[in-house]
Amino acid sequence: MGDRRAEVVALVELAAELAQHGQLLGALDPLGDDPATLGLAKARRHADAAVIFEGDHGGTIYLTVPVSQVGCGEATLRRLLLDIDALYWANDEGTGLFPEPRPANSGVIGGMGGGLVLDKL
Repeated sequence: MGDRRAEVVALVELAAELAQHGQLLGALDPLGDDPATLGLAKARRHADAAVIFEGDHGGTIYLTVPVSQVGCGEATLRRLLLDIDALYWANDEGTGLFPEPRPANSGVIGGMGGGLVLDKL
C-alpha cells in the first residue's frame, strides 16, 4: 500500500507542477488546436505526442500510448477504446480518445489516480 500511496502522491505533485505550466489535459497545444479535436494525423507532427484513452467522462484513464508507437489509424484506436471500456464501464458515451502533444513522464489528470505518459507501451 505504501508504494501505491507514494505513486499517487508523486502523480499529484506532478499534476500540480504541470498545471503551473499549462500542460494539463485540455490545455491548448503549440499549434493552437484544442486537444479534443487535434486528431491523430496532426498529433503525429509533434515529436512528443501521445494518445490518451479515457472512460467514465475522464473518470478513468485507461491507457496512454506515444503516437510514435501507434501503427494503426484512428478508427482502430477508437475500436480498441470501446473494447476496453466495455470491460470496465460499458458506457461508450463517456469515452474519449485524445491524441495530443504530451511528452514522456507527463501526467494526465483523471479519476482513479489519473495517468502517466511513458515513452513506450
